[in-house]
Amino acid sequence: MTTTTQKFSFADYLIYDDGTGTRYDLVEGELSSTKSADYRAKYSEYSVLEISEY
Repeated sequence: MTTTTQKFSFADYLIYDDGTGTRYDLVEGELSSTKSADYRAKYSEYSVLEISEY
């Protein structure tokens, strides 16, 4: 038996909502669930990537 996995485009990823509140990353067309980062982790990530906060 062959199992196929739906590949997501970036546009699909932007509108995807499974109703659970789970956050996802898009990795090579597949969704990967992520843990919510705390404020300090996000601040560090933004600092390294030189992204202004939203």
